[in-house]
Parts: sequence; structure tokens; C-alpha cells
Amino acid sequence: VDTGLPAGGSVEHLPLQTQIKVLVAGAQQTAKLAGVVLHPAACTQVEPCPLVIVVGDYDSDAFPTYEEPAAKMAASLPATVVVFNLPGLGQGSKRSEGEDDAGGLWHESAAKEVMHLLSSRPYVDKARTGYLTIGIGLVPVTSALKTYGTGALNKVQFLIDVEGPTDRC
Repeated sequence: VDTGLPAGGSVEHLPLQTQIKVLVAGAQQTAKLAGVVLHPAACTQVEPCPLVIVVGDYDSDAFPTYEEPAAKMAASLPATVVVFNLPGLGQGSKRSEGEDDAGGLWHESAAKEVMHLLSSRPYVDKARTGYLTIGIGLVPVTSALKTYGTGALNKVQFLIDVEGPTDRC
């Protein structure tokens, strides 16, 4: 993808400031997620853009691994793109807090909360929001859509799963 930058203009790399709450054994626990919001200059309150939440595979650190390719995607579409590490995943300062429960409540809550909170931003077109999942990232996203699809995630319009020799939409 060539980003000579006309479509969305420059892309701002903003820290993801999302904290999730998970009910575990009757007690509420919180965790801060590590990630980045890639916001193109063209996405404004007057001209909102789509929102794409990237949920990475189990054995890779989505953030920062996918940050640069996602920034190119954000500029060329233009769209606001969010890349983050699921709870318990990531290295060093880029590690998300919480339990790595391989698609369980922690991961499902992260997939839901990132979409729910970011889709409310004024520069996001609420009618064009969705997920791009890689590998096991599909599991928490489909679980979140099943659980919250008629509530907090009722505006999600697309799910693109990228894995192996085929891509599924």
C-alpha cells in the first residue's frame, strides 16, 4: 500500500486509553489495555470516517507489530484504526493488563469495550464500524458480538477475518 498521503492525510498515533472491567468470581476487576489509535487528519466531526478495530493473533503482539501497516491502512482508506494487545498479551510496557484467558471473559470484554468506547468518538462514522481479526483474534470478537450484538455492539457493520490461505468476510 503506497501512502503518499493524499487520501487521509497525516495519521496521528494516539495512545489507547481504555480500561476494561471484568466480573470474575463475583468480583469486579479492571485492566488497562496497551495499544494505539491511528487517527487520520481527514477524519473529523464534520467528515467522520469508518472505525476498524484490529484484534491480533494469540502468539503475536498486535501492538506494536501491526502499528505501521495499520497506519498505512488508516491513511489510505481513510479510517480510524485501533491496534491493541488483548489482556495478558504484549511485551514490556506494551503488555495489556489482565488475564490471558485465550478468548474467555477478559478477551471478550476487551473486544467489546474497545469498540464501544472508540465508536463514540465524534470523528467516527457510527454507521461504519467493524473488526479486522487475525488468527485467534476471531474468537473473542465473535464471542463479544454474540453476547453484546443486540446491545453495546449493535452498530457493528463488518467483521473481516484474515488467516491462513483464505480470507473470510
